Amino acid sequence: MKRSILATILSIATFATVLLPYSEADATRWQSRREGWLAGRAMKAEGYRLTDATTGFLGYRRSTFVKVYMFKGVETGIFVAGCQDAKRIGIDIYDPKGLHVTSDNRPTHRPYQHIKPGMTGWYWVRINMVESTPNGAHYSVVLGNK
Repeated sequence: MKRSILATILSIATFATVLLPYSEADATRWQSRREGWLAGRAMKAEGYRLTDATTGFLGYRRSTFVKVYMFKGVETGIFVAGCQDAKRIGIDIYDPKGLHVTSDNRPTHRPYQHIKPGMTGWYWVRINMVESTPNGAHYSVVLGNK
C-alpha cells in the first residue's frame, strides 16, 4: 500500500514537472500564431494576397533574419505579431546587396512595414525582440503582396 501511494505521488510529480512548463510555452506560441492569423485577416481586408507566414522564438534583446523574395514594383506587406511576453518588436529590411532599405521606427507589440522594392531578389527582414520578458517571446511573421 505504501509503495503504491509513493509511486502515485512520484508519477504525479514527474508529470507536473515535465508537462506544466511546456503548456505555458505552448500557450504563448499559440497566442502569437493567433495574432498572426488576425493580422493576415486584416491584410486580406486591405487587399493583400498572403504569400507566406512563419513563427519562431526569440530571447530577450535577440534578433533573427527571415529571407523574403520580393518583386520590383510589387508592394509587399510585412507584419510581425508577438505573444503577450513580447512588449516591443522591431523590423529592419535589407536589400539583396545587404543595404538597409527601411525599418519600423516605432517598435511595438505588432510592427508592420509596407515596401515597394526597387529591384527583384531575396530581401532580408531582421526581427528584433527589443523588449520582452527575460525568457524571451514567440513571434509570427505574415507576408503579403498587393
